[in-house]
Amino acid sequence: MAKSIRLLLFGLLAALYCCIVPATNCESGAVLQIDGREFKEVKPARHSAIFSPTQAEKARGFSVFQTEEPTAITEGFVPDNSELVHSFHLFAAPGQYEPIVFGIYALRPLKRLEISISNFEGPSGAVIDKSAVDLRLGRYIIQRTGYTELQYHIVPKLLEKNHSVEVMPERPQLCWITLHVPDNSPSGRYRTCIHVQGDGAPVLIPVELRVLPFELARGKPWMLYYYESDPADAELHFRDMREHGMTSVILAQVNAPLQKKDDNLAAVDFAGSDAFVEAYRKAGFTDPLIYNPFHDRLATRLLEVFGLADRYPREIAYGENICIFKEQEYPAFLRETYKQVVNDIIQHARKTDWPPTLLYLVDEPNNVDSWRMTAARMEYRLAKEALPSVRTFCTVYSIPAMENLDPFLDARACTMDYLGQGEVLQSKLKKYLKNAGGEIWGIDWPAMWDDFWRARELGGFLPAKLGLKAMTAWTYYKPRQLADEYGDLRGESKQCLLVYKDSRGELAPTVTWEGLRAGITDWRYVITLEEALAKSDGAKRERGMQALNEILSEVPWLNGKRTTWTNNKARELRRRIADTILSL
Repeated sequence: MAKSIRLLLFGLLAALYCCIVPATNCESGAVLQIDGREFKEVKPARHSAIFSPTQAEKARGFSVFQTEEPTAITEGFVPDNSELVHSFHLFAAPGQYEPIVFGIYALRPLKRLEISISNFEGPSGAVIDKSAVDLRLGRYIIQRTGYTELQYHIVPKLLEKNHSVEVMPERPQLCWITLHVPDNSPSGRYRTCIHVQGDGAPVLIPVELRVLPFELARGKPWMLYYYESDPADAELHFRDMREHGMTSVILAQVNAPLQKKDDNLAAVDFAGSDAFVEAYRKAGFTDPLIYNPFHDRLATRLLEVFGLADRYPREIAYGENICIFKEQEYPAFLRETYKQVVNDIIQHARKTDWPPTLLYLVDEPNNVDSWRMTAARMEYRLAKEALPSVRTFCTVYSIPAMENLDPFLDARACTMDYLGQGEVLQSKLKKYLKNAGGEIWGIDWPAMWDDFWRARELGGFLPAKLGLKAMTAWTYYKPRQLADEYGDLRGESKQCLLVYKDSRGELAPTVTWEGLRAGITDWRYVITLEEALAKSDGAKRERGMQALNEILSEVPWLNGKRTTWTNNKARELRRRIADTILSL
């Protein structure tokens, strides 16, 4: 990888299969020709740094530092003296995952930088074994800067289980250590050392961990889209989701087979769906499941299996070939068949003891005059007519779109950019929900990003401020190995993987995936404080409520743009929440 990046950054001296044509560098960085498209490199803005390593650092050949955003640790980054670290201090509750993130800045070529850690030694002989720690190093890869952008950047997105790496001057290395505090860990202070060895004797960096005397409350419902029709590896992926804070899954592309049964009945093949649900159970999920067995296509599938699809115009939407119709144009007998299929799904779920299930029938019907809204209103209405008790879920991104689907929705996922506009919109949403009933959840697209902070903000403090009942996000694609360094620049859009496979076939998270886990942990701290307040009274409760309100007031609204508050502030707010919980 290091050799490939050197070729890329210093002119790209060789082409790959004649598809990659190097070009001259421009102000913003190198230009790539990939499969007939031109991509320009975007380099991050550099902060002004005063860097003066100590004599000890010069002797060992490197400095250790922490910066606000881990993915800023790219080629050309120089740490400021204020970012240099000589010890780490962290706190965590039993059962919590907590990362130690730092960079190594080489002062001379280091052929083999190695990272290791000792056991944590705590109060009264308590020990947290080093096996509770996951050590990874950032792998620098080429990524589009946005979903369909013709720009790219080189970022330490992928976290691999390499304990040693070559580090060159002015090419700092991201290091990532995740501690999973055992559930039964006694509270108190624990100490250990991180061992960092360059080309000399190991350097020991002290770590102090404070294990808190309380457990975190269960998180709010949090779920990712899961786009996969083969359940073979579903349990592995679901366990990975659970370990990162997910409480459920959106089965978004099961593609359950549908066949004609007789003149007006259809039969659903539930074999694949049942396998997904079994994997869901084995992974330990118990929350309600979002089930989208036909990926926008139930109405169209019925037209196809009954031989009527050719009567309607078609449109390709999200890769699916959809029939376009007005509601009165849809055959009356198929409306009854639609209701029969919905009823069969729910009856099968009950008979086979699925978790509580929400039906997700049409995606993003946000233009009230579009065919998608027409289909959504008909399909959700038919579902409720088939079984009034069925719970429904839909992605609708504005109050007018929601109103167009009333009274047929129970859970509405709305974009965080929309929900985070400010107090005026929040007031309108509360008024809307008071009349319409049901819930509003959040949704966003962190898989399109390559950084830590935005995922953390999305995961916790922002939905906590908004008072959301649940959060969803797109997407968990089946992890695959990074076989082609230029793979993200091929095709029409970004690959959007939160998790990859490493060279051993094991799951390798991205920095963004770890950011989501950190954010979900933030939200669990907020919920833990809320539960503690519910059990308290008098002056203590009043002080605690004031502290919580002040903390959430410091979380800024989005107001149509990304916010500038970042990890240091989030860590401070989490610490204040922990202190308030302890005071109760």
